[in-house]
Amino acid sequence: MGVLIMRPKIFLGLVALSTVAAVAACVGDDPATSSGSGDDGGSNSDATIGDGAISQGDSGDKDAGGNKDAASAPDADDGGIAAISGLSLWLETDGLTPGLLGSWNDQSSHHNNASAPANDFPIVSPVGVNINGHPVVTFDGGDPYFSVSDSTSLQPDATGFLIEIVERSPAATLSTQGVPWVLFDKQSNAAPYGGPSIYVFHDTTAERLTSIVSSYETDASVTTPSGLDDTPPHRIKLLLKNVSGMTCALSVQIDSTTPVTKTVIADANFAAADLPLYIGRSSSFLVFPYTGDVAAIIAVRTPSDDDVARVDTYLKGRYGL
Repeated sequence: MGVLIMRPKIFLGLVALSTVAAVAACVGDDPATSSGSGDDGGSNSDATIGDGAISQGDSGDKDAGGNKDAASAPDADDGGIAAISGLSLWLETDGLTPGLLGSWNDQSSHHNNASAPANDFPIVSPVGVNINGHPVVTFDGGDPYFSVSDSTSLQPDATGFLIEIVERSPAATLSTQGVPWVLFDKQSNAAPYGGPSIYVFHDTTAERLTSIVSSYETDASVTTPSGLDDTPPHRIKLLLKNVSGMTCALSVQIDSTTPVTKTVIADANFAAADLPLYIGRSSSFLVFPYTGDVAAIIAVRTPSDDDVARVDTYLKGRYGL
C-alpha cells in the first residue's frame, strides 16, 4: 500500500506524472461542509443520522447504539495527551461498539467532532477486527467519510502543526494501483492549494505501499521513499515545525523510519482557513476515497518538542507500533 498526493497542478514536480491523479476544486457544494459549528467555544452538532447509525452524544451517556461519548472521559492513562495545550483534535475508538458510526467525537477541549453524511457512514468493525486490541473505524473505499467543520484550532500556520494517524490499509489490488487514497485533507482547491493533506499511494506495478505524500501547498510537499513494507498497521506522522519567522520544516514519517524533511516558507494561504477537514476522502469533489482501518487521529497546533514526543510515545505504546 502506498501514499500519494493528488492534484496534477500541485505535484508534477513531486512524483512522476504517471502517478499523479488530477483533482478539481469544489468543496462549497458538499452537504458535509454544513454539519456542526466546530469553533473553539462549542461543540459540533451531529450529522443527520440514518436508521441504525451510531452517533456519540454530547452528554457522556450511552446512546441507543451503545456508544459512549468519547469526548467526555479520556482514559486516565492517556500519556499526558489531554494536558497538551495545543491539542486540537483527538479521535480514538475505545468505547465504540460495532456498527455504523454517524458521529465520531473529539476528545480535545475544542469539540471538533467528525460527522458522516446521511447514509454514508463509516463502520466500527466487529469485535476481533482491531489494532492491538483497540476497535477500528473502517472505510470501504466507497462513499463513507467524515468531515469536521473549520475552527481556529484546526488552522495550521507558520507556528507549526502536528498530525499523527494510526491506520491499517490493505495491499493494493489491480483496481487500486496507481490511485491515491486520501486519508486526511484540509487543502484548498485553488492554487497554491494551501492546507495539510496526507495521501496513501499504491504502486502501479506492484501490490505494495510505495510512499506517503504530504503537502501544505504547491511548493511545500514531501514524500517518503518508495518500496515501503506493506505490513500494517502504521503510524503516519506529518509535522510542520517553525524554524524562524515564516520558515518551517515540513516532514513526513511512517513508523520509526527516517523522516523526510523539506524547508518551506509559510504564506497567507498556508492555514487553509475556513475549509472543513475531510477524513477518508479528498476535499476536491470528495474523490479518492481511503480504504482501510483507522484507530486514532491526533492533531496539535503549535506543538513543542515535548508535545511531539508525548504523542509519539503514547501512540506507539497504545497500539503496539
